[in-house]
Amino acid sequence: MGEILGQKGAVSVITGHADNLSLKNRVIGFVEEINHSFPDIKVLPVEYAHDDHQRAKEIAAKQLQEYPQLDGFFYTSYGVGGVCDLLREKQLDQKIKVISYDLTEEKIENLKSGAINFLIGQGSYFQGYTPVFILFQKYFQGKDPEREFLYTDIEIKTKYNL
Repeated sequence: MGEILGQKGAVSVITGHADNLSLKNRVIGFVEEINHSFPDIKVLPVEYAHDDHQRAKEIAAKQLQEYPQLDGFFYTSYGVGGVCDLLREKQLDQKIKVISYDLTEEKIENLKSGAINFLIGQGSYFQGYTPVFILFQKYFQGKDPEREFLYTDIEIKTKYNL
């Protein structure tokens, strides 16, 4: 985000639920890196959309009204489509930068149109399937996992490398 904003500006951080550790870690990592590497970027207080498109749209509308100089949205969970809808309605989808997570069909369409600038993929199928399969093998076959840790790849997608 710091690079695509030219190392200055104001960024909104919207996430799903305050008690989701994964989302909390995404927010903490983002805010710490922006504060450390891009001190001229103001990070607005974190907002919680509870994975709801309409709530995300309302939050984004309120923030745009309060901070007309807003340059970007960092969105960590489901619901970013509401932000994209608002930006399109206000004809800001090519101006305000958006970074989000997960390579879902809706998010990929918003990426293709330019409403989202970057999507971060983390092998969600692998993350969901593999632990269950390992537990199945352990419980029913007595087979231990091949290694202690499994890591997923991180993909950063733009409309140019889909």
